[in-house]
Amino acid sequence: MEENLIVRGIAFEDSITRVTIYGLPQSLGALSTIFTTLAKNRINVDIIIQSMTAEDTTNLSFSTKSEDTEAALIVLENNKEHLGFDRVETESGLAKVSIVGSGMVSNPGVAAEMFEVMANTGIQVKMVSTSEIKVSTVINEKEMVKAVESLHEAFKLGQHANVLA
Repeated sequence: MEENLIVRGIAFEDSITRVTIYGLPQSLGALSTIFTTLAKNRINVDIIIQSMTAEDTTNLSFSTKSEDTEAALIVLENNKEHLGFDRVETESGLAKVSIVGSGMVSNPGVAAEMFEVMANTGIQVKMVSTSEIKVSTVINEKEMVKAVESLHEAFKLGQHANVLA
């Protein structure tokens, strides 16, 4: 494998659902309570986005495997009074596509390049998560293959790519 590759591979996963909880109280323990409740019921979550509103509430989105969505909704509904939220919405038919590489942390602009590729390919990014070695996006599942192929080409992975499913 070439040593100068910033992005070393692309990972992807289909059958993802975004769950959005609206109207959570803006309390210090709200996030802990939500995720502890889900974890106790063996619901795995992945990408998490929190946004505070002007109405002193918090909206919270997370991704989960589509096969876990129904169980997550039941757990949330059964604990609605304790958790204190207004409503829950879901969006299914999504996929997660990630670029992976240890060189990303020391190379500014890698995420920007990924987002540019997605935009130029006409793919809407619905959620984003980053770490020192990975940038993950949630997109429409029907665009997963196009996204993987476009990113593969843009980051010049060629035959040196590690495609991780």
